[in-house]
Amino acid sequence: MKTISVQNTTMKLTEVVDLAGKDLVILRHNGKNSFALIRLDEGDLEALSLSQNPDFMAMLDKARLSYEKKGGVSLEEVKRRFGKRVKRRSSRNKH
Repeated sequence: MKTISVQNTTMKLTEVVDLAGKDLVILRHNGKNSFALIRLDEGDLEALSLSQNPDFMAMLDKARLSYEKKGGVSLEEVKRRFGKRVKRRSSRNKH
């Protein structure tokens, strides 16, 4: 992890981005850790976007509370409701 004070650095933005490609970079602004730069892998952008979406987070909170109050649905119940049958592997070797 590398910490950079934005007021005191002489680094160019491209240098900071190159550094963030290798390690987590924390940007300090006015003496406080203010921003984090991390390399995004495939799928990270969508996950990050959803985590910053208040409607999505509210939906997750509502689902979590419902689960805590009412419990969940077993895999068997999901299969029954949706008619999904899972093929079992045969323990016998076929020749």
